Amino acid sequence: MSTFFKACGTAVICLVCSVMLKKYRPEYAALTQAAGAICILLLILPLFASAAQVLNGFTQHLGQGEEYFALFAKACAAACISSLIACECRDTGNGMLAEISMLMGKICVIIIGLPMIKTVLSAIISMLD
Repeated sequence: MSTFFKACGTAVICLVCSVMLKKYRPEYAALTQAAGAICILLLILPLFASAAQVLNGFTQHLGQGEEYFALFAKACAAACISSLIACECRDTGNGMLAEISMLMGKICVIIIGLPMIKTVLSAIISMLD
């Protein structure tokens, strides 16, 4: 729970600095936001590691679960990164670049999920035969 409060405090400090910088140096405001986002991600990174261990325990009970867990983790990372990039682009006034970043993330998630879709389709085909 203390990690949550640290992340919230970092976000508030980053917000105040960004608002103050936006008046005088708008180009530094975006950099401040990006630095704050990186700091918050570094703060919550250990939480992802503990969640991954729990999910890895679940996948050990499944036969092919480890492969799917890796795909799931990659898809989540692609979605989070593209969303973060899109938010930064919107904050700097680049709406079109933000939409392209979100589209890139969606395409990456689809590409990452293709092996899983292939497995599901082959299972359906084998059941129909």
